[in-house]
Amino acid sequence: MLSLLIVFSIASFSQDTDTSLEVTKSNLKFGDYIYANLLEFKGWHNERAGNYEKAMEYYRKALTIHPSSDDIPYKMARTQKKIKQDIALDKSSPEIQLLTPKIIGSLTVEADDIGHPQLFVSGIVKDLAGVDWININGTNVTEIKPGGYFSMNIPGTASKLIIQASDKKGNIGTHSYDIVQPPKIAASNNDASDKIPLISADENPKFHAILIACSDYKSGGWSPLPSTISESKQIKSVLVKKYGFDSTNIVELYNKDYVKILSTLSSLLESMNENDNLIIYFAGHGTYKNKGTELIGYWVPINATNIDVDYISSKKLDELVAGSKTKHILMLSDACYSGAMRGKEEVKTPSKWEYKLRSRQVLTSGGLEKVPGQSVFVKMVMEALQNNEAPYLPVSELYSIIYSGIKNQANTEPKLIDFGSDGNEGGQFYFMKKN
Repeated sequence: MLSLLIVFSIASFSQDTDTSLEVTKSNLKFGDYIYANLLEFKGWHNERAGNYEKAMEYYRKALTIHPSSDDIPYKMARTQKKIKQDIALDKSSPEIQLLTPKIIGSLTVEADDIGHPQLFVSGIVKDLAGVDWININGTNVTEIKPGGYFSMNIPGTASKLIIQASDKKGNIGTHSYDIVQPPKIAASNNDASDKIPLISADENPKFHAILIACSDYKSGGWSPLPSTISESKQIKSVLVKKYGFDSTNIVELYNKDYVKILSTLSSLLESMNENDNLIIYFAGHGTYKNKGTELIGYWVPINATNIDVDYISSKKLDELVAGSKTKHILMLSDACYSGAMRGKEEVKTPSKWEYKLRSRQVLTSGGLEKVPGQSVFVKMVMEALQNNEAPYLPVSELYSIIYSGIKNQANTEPKLIDFGSDGNEGGQFYFMKKN
């Protein structure tokens, strides 16, 4: 599957302004306007086919690019009404998809390792009415992530795996499996059993990047950032030379506005297949805002003046990413107040599954504080990537390498957390060293 790495590097912060800028059809570039219409058409087509959740996904993406549209909100309201009607008539049980352990027969799964004290169980439960609870072998799952992802460790001695799930209307579904031990050859090297396996040739992973840097701020009270573009080009260099990225698969967007960034990102995500890897790097100003109990982080594109109109919020990024076939989405955020991209701790996934399972993560330079204009974060990440000699470098290890340096030099504490409402399956992004 596709891996998405979002590198979100925001250099500094200044106060919000009251100046407004309306994004309308008149200031949408023609190509972006056509693309928004294409997404809207895809939404309409799925609505006609009765695929209402998919229709809402396309409508949300279209509205993100063209927020002043009058037609899209009407279609979204109409589709939402149809969803509510379906929910009212729903008598079907939730859909349960088991990700791990490996299914080897219709009613049989294979344990990870012989004699291992724990068995990692993960999966996805979906239901139109919403998932109420998930139970594994008599124990309730403590956290159901957005998108229905769940994970739990059960005793390695268990011989049965029983998963039950209920939707919010009380409909209950059950999957039951016998657990068998793996071939004994798998136990010959317990140390190797938790390591990421070699990526097979038939997976054929491809690596892409979108590098976004904003330097020449002239409006909204934002100061220029002279180093952002050069840092972006440094990122490109190490990705191409060290990690096998084809330069033709790297999109560079320098000093672009709200619509151009969102339309390009949306188009790129739409084009991705399950074997692709994508990096999105944003270097520019950043801020955050409290909306009720919700904390929202923002990118500040060129010419942005109004936080509610032409800033790029974490919610808009989530809407674009939702439904993506991308395997791994990793945001590396060197942002002021980047801790607004919050996440929660979860059950640790065994290393052997980390590349196989999808992820949506963000590595931040700090929490809810300003970060230095001269990016210590980018410097430390670049050094770690350049000095790495391992064939596979997981982002968790990258985080461990840069943690002390950033904390000591910038007086901020980097964080590695989940991002987005869809696609987290307990995996993580791996940098794969060029052969």
